[in-house]
Amino acid sequence: MFVIRVSNFSVKNMKTLLETAKVVPAVNQVESHPYLPQISIDSYCKEKGIILTAYSPLGQPREGKKVSPLIIDEKIVELGKKYDVGPGTILISWIAQRPGWNVIPKSANSKRMRENFDIIKLDQADYDAIFEIHKAEGKLQHLCAYGDKDIMKEGGIMGWSLADMGWEKMD
Repeated sequence: MFVIRVSNFSVKNMKTLLETAKVVPAVNQVESHPYLPQISIDSYCKEKGIILTAYSPLGQPREGKKVSPLIIDEKIVELGKKYDVGPGTILISWIAQRPGWNVIPKSANSKRMRENFDIIKLDQADYDAIFEIHKAEGKLQHLCAYGDKDIMKEGGIMGWSLADMGWEKMD
């Protein structure tokens, strides 16, 4: 039995793959967090029985900042206080609570690595509020650096246009 996993496959690229694939991928690993909930690929993969794995659930610092904007997002910080946990726990728990998703956080800090196992159950209203964050002006965005950052500004990733990848341009 073969198990196939893919990474960063959009709906467009998944459809292209499935036109000729003899084995449907079991997993599609994509960047996902409250600023990029990946709604279209979520729906498509659920329809096809493909599990989604979220990488970079905490995002990455942007434009010379020291922390990801997700870690200091007002709603995430507010919920961290409500549940008496850090923003990272809120972010990881949100993805872990999404049906059909699993999450792979990354950290080089041993304390944060341990904290990454502290998943909490969010109230439905809080879960829903996090899901709405990307709709605010300027929030919908990739928070990962894909190769040369200048390529991202030009609308491409490692020589592939966002259209080639099947990704929407965020700006």
